[in-house]
Amino acid sequence: MGLFSGNKQGKEFSNELDRIKRENNLTVPIGAKSIYPMFRQFVPDTEKIAMFAMFGEKQSNFLLVSNKHVYLIRRTGPLKYDQVVLNYNDIISLSTSGLVSGTLEIGTARRIYNVEKIYTLDAKHVIAEIQKYQSNTEQPVMSQATSSADELKKFYDLLQQGIITQEEFNKKKKELL
Repeated sequence: MGLFSGNKQGKEFSNELDRIKRENNLTVPIGAKSIYPMFRQFVPDTEKIAMFAMFGEKQSNFLLVSNKHVYLIRRTGPLKYDQVVLNYNDIISLSTSGLVSGTLEIGTARRIYNVEKIYTLDAKHVIAEIQKYQSNTEQPVMSQATSSADELKKFYDLLQQGIITQEEFNKKKKELL
């Protein structure tokens, strides 16, 4: 028996899980109903969970797509989880690989998150859902100074890593400033 099964809250979670699976044509492991109540501890009540996908060894990690954020939740131990929250306007790239099970890559300006061992069909649904919310999200208006400073920082980091030369950095710095 799953968490909260048999009470009103458990039935509401089960109904919401069934709705999400039906609306998104998701393939979900049988044990998913027992962990769905845990989703709400990661997503504020003010957000609607649009869909989820399970991934990793034994499908023990999950990715939640809400109407405001993407949540990557990795199991680190019994009832212990690490969480990453991504804003839609921070996501700059999405890709998937694999025929049945593979990797979903979510890129931000700071980092690439690899969601491994996710069903490819689920990954494609996640990408479509993220893109839907990205198109409905107003992108922040950034000043040119902020954008130039961020760009300059990226090139400085590349210089520190030895990927570009001092001459290339100085040229880009001159262009940006």
